[in-house]
Amino acid sequence: MTKSECYLLAAQLGAVIHDDGNLVRLEAPRFKTVDIGVHEWHYDCDSGRTDLWRDLGKDLKQGFEDCDAHQNGECEWCDEVSA
Repeated sequence: MTKSECYLLAAQLGAVIHDDGNLVRLEAPRFKTVDIGVHEWHYDCDSGRTDLWRDLGKDLKQGFEDCDAHQNGECEWCDEVSA
């Protein structure tokens, strides 16, 4: 996927991409996780950005899971996001 395709898909899914030039972060939608207990993935730009967008696109296509800890009222990340 290209950078613009990743941004478009992220927006459609409710996810947010943060790009500071050296590090790109994929933040799961509110009350979701990118993996069990993980609310964001980090992608290092050191090895080039083309592979980064391809990898981020694959992660976006996998989708997101409900945050189990939030459902139990025990997730600091979700509590902070919703504040």
